[in-house]
Amino acid sequence: MRYPASEKHEIIRIVERSHLHVRQRIVGLALDEPELSPRELAAKFTDTQNYFVSEASVYRLLKAHDLQPRLHRGEGGR
Repeated sequence: MRYPASEKHEIIRIVERSHLHVRQRIVGLALDEPELSPRELAAKFTDTQNYFVSEASVYRLLKAHDLQPRLHRGEGGR
């Protein structure tokens, strides 16, 4: 099924608005628990909110809000 461009843009706006509260809750969780990685945040959000979000989605959201964790290469057990 093909939609005219104006309808496509309206559908996109509706979907983006419907996910706004989810994005706000993820950012809130990241601010409350800054020590968690995007993977850990995604897992905790999925477990506590019963709403699946991927690690990549959390990473992109954190990056957009300038909240992404700084990677310290050379530290750790690898």
